[in-house]
Amino acid sequence: MSRPLVTTIDDGRDAPAPAHAGPTVIILFNEKSGPSLVAEIITAKHSFIQTEMWQTVDETDRTAFLLVVTCETASADQLFELIGSRLPDYIQSRRFPQSRLDVVRRTGTRLDVPNDASAVS
Repeated sequence: MSRPLVTTIDDGRDAPAPAHAGPTVIILFNEKSGPSLVAEIITAKHSFIQTEMWQTVDETDRTAFLLVVTCETASADQLFELIGSRLPDYIQSRRFPQSRLDVVRRTGTRLDVPNDASAVS
């Protein structure tokens, strides 16, 4: 898959949040490979993306992996629709509340995003 040469931006009805307003979406995974797979899916279709990966714990204190995505050309719903059912069955994903991100950044371990997916395109 290659990125389109022209990036479309919605007409404002379902406008994505501006980058300075915080992340577009935060996704929690049960599997370490989940964040990098989703980062690849998103960067293949959208531009102007920044990602962060964190190792943390979920609400039941199990090890979990967090992907923080800031995308200027899509909303959270559009990104979830893009991901759809592209992940293997053993990888479970769900949205994570933005209000908890500061706690993860203080207590979690930041992981490298493979394949340069964190670069702003």
